Formats: sequence, structure tokens, C-alpha cells
Amino acid sequence: MRGRRAAVLLVGLLAIAGCEERERANPFDPSNPDTGGIPFLLDARAAHGRVDLVWETGGISGIGLARVFRREAPDGPIVSLTPGGVDPALLAYTDQGALDGVEYEYRLEFELSSGTALPTRWDPARPGPEIPWVADSDGGGLARLTPDGRDLVERIERGRWFLDLAADTVANAIWSADYLAGKILKHASDGGSASVTWDMPQARAVALGAGGERVVAGSFGDGRIEERDADGRLLWSDATGLYLEDLIVASDGALWVGGRLAEETGEIQIYRDRVLSARRPGFGHPVAMVEEDRAIIVLDARKGSLFRFALDGSSGGRSDSVLVDPRDLCPDGEGGVWVADRGRAALVRFDRELKESASVPLPGVLGITRDARGGRLWAAGEEGIHVLDRAGSTVSRLALGPRAIKVELLYRGGIR
Repeated sequence: MRGRRAAVLLVGLLAIAGCEERERANPFDPSNPDTGGIPFLLDARAAHGRVDLVWETGGISGIGLARVFRREAPDGPIVSLTPGGVDPALLAYTDQGALDGVEYEYRLEFELSSGTALPTRWDPARPGPEIPWVADSDGGGLARLTPDGRDLVERIERGRWFLDLAADTVANAIWSADYLAGKILKHASDGGSASVTWDMPQARAVALGAGGERVVAGSFGDGRIEERDADGRLLWSDATGLYLEDLIVASDGALWVGGRLAEETGEIQIYRDRVLSARRPGFGHPVAMVEEDRAIIVLDARKGSLFRFALDGSSGGRSDSVLVDPRDLCPDGEGGVWVADRGRAALVRFDRELKESASVPLPGVLGITRDARGGRLWAAGEEGIHVLDRAGSTVSRLALGPRAIKVELLYRGGIR
């Protein structure tokens, strides 16, 4: 169960100083002969079209039944899902009537044989079609989360060091780049063993073309790029001469590759029809690129700036140098971008003119991804996973070590 598990909130059973018998009626009291100070634990786990509740009773005897209550967060009317109660020994209940995209809160009420009712604290869950995947760059492998990002569903590929993810929302598969082992892997949306694997020493980046039929990956060490089909068969490769950092396939089919040439110089290379058609020098350390509103936006970590290019490669402007240690960026859905700046310990928003428009404190942030359906932001970093609304306010968080670096989203039923 997750670190945020909710303990019992005792209503009306506050300890009264000076009365030993009343104090020991408090389940939080270490001297309580029934509980030993172990509280109830409730965990509401979101899924697609349902919420699964699991709980523990701490070995407390004399519990006659448990009732399940639900409300829409934060203060909606309380609905009893089990008026007649359920057997508390089952330790689980599934709310099959939960609707995707709705924020709920759940509470249990344990009825003791003495007639005392002990309610738990409200525990949130938001069911949905999202399948969030997290890459860990420090041996944590790949993690799959619940749709609301509040719970860990499973970890796979432990011991691997992943630096990038790419979501195939058509075939519902996730591609990943394992830097340390030098592998590109493909997993089905629900995990399991990798269905496709190929060798790429110091694998740094992976990207998909339209429809997921074209997979492009790049190596940091030798700057090699490879294009393969969805089954991993090699179609084309080239040597860029870069210490490659990122690559994307633009909406017009062009491949954009960015990286360093030397310690303090970098460039962008543009491939069309598998031929290098243009170079854009003058960068310090381009670390990430995205397409937004039919423009390519490049993040330069050394210069602390954003650069905008038209799809034909022509320059379209630059931001002021306000970034300190930027690591990643994503579109904001309105022509601008969000930047994960570890140095400023913040998510920084830039409008379509590349002017800073907002800053949200978030220490240790390393990666940022926008939900293409709902517009929520998924931030990964040294403090785990934060899910934020469009305005940048945190709606949920999950401590997830060792070092979460990137989130990508798949969806039940595709991205239609």
C-alpha cells in the first residue's frame, strides 16, 4: 500500500486527560489492549470505471461489520454504498459505480460489538482511462500507476536505468530507452515481458512517428540514430556526430535531433526522407524538444533559453535567459510550453511568444508531460510524481523512488 495511506480519524473518541480508562478506548493509544496503538488503514485505488478499496483492521477484535461511504470531493453529499454493511474480514470492496474523471473520497465506518462506530479518514481516488508509466533513471526500472497517480500498480524491469519513454497510443504500447544496459524495449500497456528489444549502447532517446509504425531511437555515446518498424526491424540508421540528447518526429514527418558537439557547443539536425537536410548550430546544450502549434520548441540547458522554429527549420524567436537547470518541457495546449527547471525548483510556463507567464514551486523536478486528453500535467522528480491541473495546482502526489525522471500516458481504448 502507498505511503499516503489514511489512518483512522476518530470522531468523538478524543482522549481525556486524567482518565486512564477513556484514554485506552482510543485505538491510537499504545496501551490500548485491543489495538496496541495500530490504526485502521484504508486505501482507495482508482482503476478504469471503478475504485477498489482495501483495508486493514490492525487485528482489532469485536468488529461486527464495515460500511462504505462515498462522496464527490471535496464536500459532496455522502452516499452509503453498503447500507447493510459488509464483512470487515473481507478487507476489500469494489465500487463498480464510480465514473471516470470524477474525484471521489471514500470512508469506512467500523461498527464494534459495543455499538461504537469508528470512521476512517476520507481517502481520495479518481478513476479514469489513463495508464501512467514512469521511467526511473537510478535502477528503479519502469513503474505503472493508477489513473490518478496516487498508487503504484507494479514495477517491472528493476535494475535498469531508463532515460526516456515514448507512448504508442494507437497500439497501446510503451517504448523505453535503457541507458545503462544499452537497450530499447517495447512493453504492452499492462506490462509483462518486453515484446520487442534491440541493442543500442547508451540509449538516450526514443520517439514515435504518426500511428506508431515508425520508431526512432538515438544513442548518447556514439550519436547513432536508428529507425525501426513496430516489430524492431531495422529500416535505416545514420551517425549524427552528436552527443545525442533528444529527438522527435514532427507532424510533417521530419526527424529533429539535438545534442552537443563538444563541451560548450551543440546543434539541431533535421532529417527529411532519411536525408540530413539542415543543421542549426549556435546552441550550447539542447536537451529537449517538443512540437506545439506547428512549431518546434528547443530547450537549451546551457543558455537557459527556449528557441522556436517553424517546421521548415526557420528561426522563430528566443526566450529571455531565465532558466537555471532546465531538464524537460512539454506543450501547454495553448501554443506555449511548461519547463521542468530543477535549478529553480519549479515548473515554469512560457506563452506562445516564449514569455514567462507562470512559475509553480516544485523541488527536484526532472520531467514534465501533459495529458493529451484532460490537460493535466504529470511531473516526475526526486520527490516522486505530482499531478497538476491546467493552472499548475497539485491535485495528487506519490512518493516514488529511487529517481523518477519521466512520465508517459497510455489510455484504455486508445486516445480517440
